[in-house]
Amino acid sequence: MTALHVAFRLEANPQTGTGHWMRCNTLAQALKTLAPDCKISVLTANTMPEVVQQIQACGHTWVDLNTVQAQTIALNKHLRPGSPQDAQRTLEWLQSNPTNWLVIDQYQWALATEKPCEQQLVSNGGRLMIIDDLADRPHCGQLLLDQNQHATPEQRYANLISPAMATLFGPRYALLRPEFAQLRDARAQYAQPARPCTALLSLGGSDPDGVALKLVEWLSKNPEAQALHWTIVGGFANQNADALQTATQKLMHAQYVKHLPNMAQAMATHDVMLTAGGTTTWERLCLGVPALVVAIAANQIELCEAVAAERAQLYLGEARLLTETAFLAALAGFINAPQQRQQMAEAGMALVDGLGAHRVARRLLEP
Repeated sequence: MTALHVAFRLEANPQTGTGHWMRCNTLAQALKTLAPDCKISVLTANTMPEVVQQIQACGHTWVDLNTVQAQTIALNKHLRPGSPQDAQRTLEWLQSNPTNWLVIDQYQWALATEKPCEQQLVSNGGRLMIIDDLADRPHCGQLLLDQNQHATPEQRYANLISPAMATLFGPRYALLRPEFAQLRDARAQYAQPARPCTALLSLGGSDPDGVALKLVEWLSKNPEAQALHWTIVGGFANQNADALQTATQKLMHAQYVKHLPNMAQAMATHDVMLTAGGTTTWERLCLGVPALVVAIAANQIELCEAVAAERAQLYLGEARLLTETAFLAALAGFINAPQQRQQMAEAGMALVDGLGAHRVARRLLEP
């Protein structure tokens, strides 16, 4: 093989959200910065059209596994991620597309589906990288990335991976786009005001359970919340976008946007955030933006608790269990606690420096 070829196996849809695509694309862009002739392929089977358009707009090759000619498996309209059919299609694609690295960012994949792909990769001189943060199933491969904050990450994976598998653990390897590191120094000079003036609400690209809509309805009833200038981000795959846009009109000082093309700039120009766990966590911490945080998926709970333990955010628990009374009480305390917000900002910046994607990309470029 001449030019480096890196393939990513991921999904992005209203059920899984868009975080897997966002962090994989960040790594892909870091690779192309360091190795401009690097070829990127993105393999999906059930991903929304908006993300497919983004994949192609980035100059990556999009591979629809539903259309890969299967030698032994009948064609299905949508492959179930992590199924034997999914693994078979991925394996057959690898057989005809020599790849230096296959990066799997899929919670449904595990040892049984990863092993055949690893064997095919190794036979052609390639390698397998796994991105995970659940530590709930065995893996194989040459490299594991878990960018989340854990007290003892090695122990979490002790019985799940081979001792020979290299690991990259912690926010030092958080996959952030370069603009976050670029804005970091200026944001570090910012001191939290006695009371925040501007607030950014963003709960990810899809928000399938309509949590943002519920929170905006609660905010509209609260005088202290009404005094803030809000930017409400719907998310480009939010099925409740119309209702959320209508609810935003109940806030005195608010603008609704479906999607922010430059999230780093938006975060850097707001005093505080109201957000969910997930990939946004590391972006926000890098810029030192204090936040009220809810978990909108079960796999966000551990991360939210870990970051709160570092005093880098105020975690309100699972969104499905949160009451209006508890939410508004926490908001009032947060608004009126400038010292606490300043401590959150400083703790967050101490955790994340924004250079993680560069570090991981350099690791993939090593012989």
